[in-house]
Amino acid sequence: MARSVTRSIRPAFLMVTLVILTACTTPEIIRETPQPSPTATATLVPVETPVPPTSTSVAAAPVRTIEQITFATSVDSDGTPNDERSVVPEEAERFYICIEARNVSQGSRFHAIWFEAGQIIGQSEKIALEEAPDPRWYSLQYRPISKLNPALEHAVELFIDDERIERLIFRVGVGNPADAVAAAAFTTGFDALGKAIAPQTHFHVDTPQLTLKVRISNQVDPTGMLFSTLWYRGATQIAQITPEVVDNDPRRLDFTFTPASKLAPGDYRVALLLNGNEVRSIPLVMTTEVPPTPAPSPTETTDPNAVAVLDVVIANRINTVSRRPLDGPLTSWSDEPGGVAGLWVAVEVRNLKRSDTLTIDILQNGDAYGSVTLRETDLEEGWLAGRVELEVPDDDEPYDYEFIVLLNQQPARDISLEVIGD
Repeated sequence: MARSVTRSIRPAFLMVTLVILTACTTPEIIRETPQPSPTATATLVPVETPVPPTSTSVAAAPVRTIEQITFATSVDSDGTPNDERSVVPEEAERFYICIEARNVSQGSRFHAIWFEAGQIIGQSEKIALEEAPDPRWYSLQYRPISKLNPALEHAVELFIDDERIERLIFRVGVGNPADAVAAAAFTTGFDALGKAIAPQTHFHVDTPQLTLKVRISNQVDPTGMLFSTLWYRGATQIAQITPEVVDNDPRRLDFTFTPASKLAPGDYRVALLLNGNEVRSIPLVMTTEVPPTPAPSPTETTDPNAVAVLDVVIANRINTVSRRPLDGPLTSWSDEPGGVAGLWVAVEVRNLKRSDTLTIDILQNGDAYGSVTLRETDLEEGWLAGRVELEVPDDDEPYDYEFIVLLNQQPARDISLEVIGD
């Protein structure tokens, strides 16, 4: 039964970043004035007045910055991850935690401690061999002595020069099949953020072939996952298409349907199957009319110096240093019925000034639920993130949440999330 739930606005606040000012003082030099010996003959000698040293200001060393942290099972010779992921395959013989950082001093020590069910199972270390003012990857390898247990919690704690940077949770195994498909659309491709470029739903009946493009999430290990599609006109199946792997990337699949004859006008859909079970349904319409022009992705202002919201992501985890999301974008979330789901709303911005306001309004089933105001700061380019607590339904009826990003009180981006009690 559908229901409307009215919620009061519940503001959430982010922690204010503290700015620590370090005062530098010059130690005082104390000189003892020589006293003549009472028995020595007094002899006048020329005294040279020392010239005080010239004061030289020393610029403060650039602050080390963590750009992003990810996991991988393969890295290049320079440490760049080849397959960024948040799930480690159960059979992996080795995997890495990869840190991209800038302004790293020569001799800096990267240290990782690996945990399974709260017990230390290994440690990794890497030393920076040279100064690195520009972003550079540092990958710390871990080789399990025995097979990791997918049923247990796994984590890694990262330290740099004995300073604890972050504790990251990662999964072992294939991951949750419900999270397998990150995007599926009739499109020319996906942008750098993984979003479909100008997705299309209407096609002229003379269209010779239709290609559904699918992107598999980094939250799962696609090994052993079998994808296929069933194409329907109404309730009638008209085709079964297997995938083509794009650019040897197992996370990019194309399903191309070339009809033997012209398709009749009407409503169609594609059922995307994972291991025989439908995980996504993608609608399409065949028409004799001129199809509407595909809606382009939200465009940014042409002024490179203007403030802009580049993306919004619902995530379970973020990098606590860069505020960059480490998973997502989430479109659905399952949690304890009647409980509270604690998630992150991460917003990528450019040229944000202290005078700008950035607010996220939250709707639950179309009713006002709460809002989050992200901290005021100057940010040339990067991420801001706010923690949100979302109610989980106590029955089978899901809650639909909508997050609307307002930049200076004007809608800039939005994203939706379905929360299910499970």
